[in-house]
Amino acid sequence: MEYLLRLLLFGRDTLQDSIRETLDRLENTRITQDFRNLTALPQDPGDRAYKRDPFLCSRARHDIRRRIEDLVRFEEALQDPESKEGHHEMRIAAKRLRYTMEVYSPLLEGELMPAIITMRNFQDALGELHDTDVWIGLLPRFLEEGQSFPGNAGEQSQLTALIEPGILHLLRECRATRTRQYAKALGQWKEIRAEKTIEGIQAVLLPGAEAQKAMQPERKSGGDKKRLDQVVRVAENYRYEEEHSRHVTSLALALFDDLITLHRMGSTQKKWLHFAGILHDIGYFRSEKGHQKKGLALVLADSDLPFTPRERSIIGSIVRYHGTEKPTPRHVPFGRLSHKDQRRVSMLAAILRIADALDVSHEALISRIEPELQNDRVHLHCYAPYPSPSEESAFCRKKDLFETIFQRSVEMSWRAAA
Repeated sequence: MEYLLRLLLFGRDTLQDSIRETLDRLENTRITQDFRNLTALPQDPGDRAYKRDPFLCSRARHDIRRRIEDLVRFEEALQDPESKEGHHEMRIAAKRLRYTMEVYSPLLEGELMPAIITMRNFQDALGELHDTDVWIGLLPRFLEEGQSFPGNAGEQSQLTALIEPGILHLLRECRATRTRQYAKALGQWKEIRAEKTIEGIQAVLLPGAEAQKAMQPERKSGGDKKRLDQVVRVAENYRYEEEHSRHVTSLALALFDDLITLHRMGSTQKKWLHFAGILHDIGYFRSEKGHQKKGLALVLADSDLPFTPRERSIIGSIVRYHGTEKPTPRHVPFGRLSHKDQRRVSMLAAILRIADALDVSHEALISRIEPELQNDRVHLHCYAPYPSPSEESAFCRKKDLFETIFQRSVEMSWRAAA
């Protein structure tokens, strides 16, 4: 290790002076100061004339789509663990997409930030993979340099004997590390595809109706119908109140669709919400007090539910938090979920809370809800034959999670049902 460190430090020192001189010349030209002046933002965000400017949105859409096309060109290369050059090119494409999104992020008031973070993590994973590839290529060269070290053949042989075991050990470690890093990068890309992150990026710059279409969940397959039937049978075993559960689920799914540009979740998360809506009150089978937590326990334990272990934790947690209890990492199984899944549970539980509150009377008074999204709030227009103080009171008690997770106030008003 000491031998390698000395060689690398020597190479660094050789380059340092020329780099410093180049930077000094650049600074003396005042180019960097000119860039600072040109890119300085107004102090008052309200003075930003470019906010949601149609031309800039069109330009952003064009530039981001081009960067996305560059990125997905290397998708096939990523499937090949030996395509080192392809992995490196994909890292560069991911970096350029991320930088392009960061340039346009102020235009969209932060809506691209989740995608920027996702792409940064993917870029970092590919970067770690590339760094390991560089080491795998460099280490044999260090052995060659040792063999050409000044001195007689005996001295060269002695140096090689000293450094060869350590270098070969490092080479084995790098190859094992590369296997893990490749699996990590490939797994992140599969998640990007599964979560429709690419489609979400494109949808951000589209008008509302087009954005909804771009993120629209897929139609149910036969397998989804079979799973739903199994979930309903389990709910029936626990004597669930069918009309209430179906009405709450219907309101929750409608809110999910109408708020898709706010939560940016896809078809998989909509299925979780659907299942949780059907099951949300099964805890009453055991007792009325604490039925949310008892519902979680039933979801975790019932072997007839067609869920994976991860789905049990997620759907059970949505059931638990549809009341007024706040999600916290101290809770099990919520605390064992990934940070991303914890956020999904919180968003879905917030939606289910609103839907459940708006049928607290169990009379299905509200036939539909029309959300109106504004900059800092969401207004729900609730269509019913007459206003219900019970629903309105429950809404006020249960809206806090929605406001916390989405960072927007939420209000409701009544409209006469046709």
